[in-house]
Amino acid sequence: TKYDAGAINKKGQMDTRGLLTANVRLIILCCVDGEGNAMFTSADLEPLQDMDAGTIEDLAGKCGDHCGMTDDEDAGKN
Repeated sequence: TKYDAGAINKKGQMDTRGLLTANVRLIILCCVDGEGNAMFTSADLEPLQDMDAGTIEDLAGKCGDHCGMTDDEDAGKN
C-alpha cells in the first residue's frame, strides 16, 4: 500500500525516516473532507511533524482504528 511504501527504501529495506513519519503519513492518507477530498498532501508532512506529538499520536490512533489497523483487543483497552 502507499502507507507501507513510505517505510521501505528503493533497496527494499526499512527506511528509518519512514518509520519516524509513520503516524503523520497515516493522517495524510486518511483525512478527507465531507466530499472525500484529501485534506493533506505529502507537502504537509513537515508542518504536521512540527505539531504536538500527543495530538499526532491521538489522530493517528483514530485513523488506525477507522482503517482497521488496531487489534480489537487493543482497541478495547483505550
